[in-house]
Amino acid sequence: MSWRNAVLTHLSSYVLQGEEFLWILQGNSLNNFAHSVILWNIRTDTEGGYTITHNLTSTASDQEVNEGRIGETCFKITRHFLSKHEVSLVDLGIIEFRIIVPAIPYLQTLCRLSIAYNKLKILPSSLFQLANLQILHIHSNELISLPPQIGLLTSLRELDLHANQITRIPQQISLCTQCNWVNLEKNQISYLPVEIFLLRQLRQLRLDGNPFGVIAFENTVVGSDRYLPDNDGNFFNTGNDETVILRANQNLMPLSDICAQVAGITLINQGCHTFCLSPLCKTTTTKIYGEDCIYKFLPSEILQRIILSYNFPPTKCSQCCSPLFHDGVEDYYYYGEEEIPVIYLFCSYACRTTLRKSVRAHYARHFIAENCSVQPTY
Repeated sequence: MSWRNAVLTHLSSYVLQGEEFLWILQGNSLNNFAHSVILWNIRTDTEGGYTITHNLTSTASDQEVNEGRIGETCFKITRHFLSKHEVSLVDLGIIEFRIIVPAIPYLQTLCRLSIAYNKLKILPSSLFQLANLQILHIHSNELISLPPQIGLLTSLRELDLHANQITRIPQQISLCTQCNWVNLEKNQISYLPVEIFLLRQLRQLRLDGNPFGVIAFENTVVGSDRYLPDNDGNFFNTGNDETVILRANQNLMPLSDICAQVAGITLINQGCHTFCLSPLCKTTTTKIYGEDCIYKFLPSEILQRIILSYNFPPTKCSQCCSPLFHDGVEDYYYYGEEEIPVIYLFCSYACRTTLRKSVRAHYARHFIAENCSVQPTY
């Protein structure tokens, strides 16, 4: 038996359908098929467990099929596993992975999921409904992004994403407060959200093999000069080699961004996040708008932007933690000896100015501490 098949059998599995096609999962035969996997649960016994359906489609050419060198081109194998806590699907050439939504309540005992060494490009949204998942290994695939739904995995302790093509880590990773080990090596990440450094339980963050470097925005690039901009856009020496702002954009926010942010926050402050603040306007289909209904004075472009998704946590301001209803005002800093670019997102220039003042105060305190005989207390 090959080690591939051993991965699928070490958890005491039995075949429910397609036993005659098990040879496909062994050796090099799998290379000739497009392989998709469905994770679900049929609850056929008192011990529970989970069920996996392998859908395999031959990648043989039409000529081979027409000449009869290839018989059937589609195969299905359904297997049930008695394990309640672990799913391992390693090195099986999987191009698509799905979890049946109605089965999710019966999969909440899963603590470890490994689908490494496959060909996955995207992750299913249903994966992030496994609230008790603690260990997630999706390394050595072809992922280009990590969805913001990662913030829903609040029990996650170990996340391995190395050897993919990921370009950006979402801010929502900060909600994985129990996470203590993250591997992002060998990706295409050029900067990180500051929130990842605020994970209190994080003990190891592996970043080797990413193209970190100076990020250029417009005509303002601050590299090795080690300067910070003041409120007027003028730069002063920090005397510190650990942190540098890379971007100093003094352009005003578009009016549409300001309107969307103010309208969205106003609704949240009212204790609800609906379109209407008036009891006369119950639904948008009635076309009966109350006196205070925002439909009477906001254009549809703004109304569409202030809808908060309930499928994943919203992106928030790095300073005041308010949800963002626009792309955000950005600042970039270098972090640590490796000079890793770190991104801050703000809801307004006021929040950005507040953070810059605290950064300048931080450097001022350290300057005094290094140059004065009397050490200040903080």
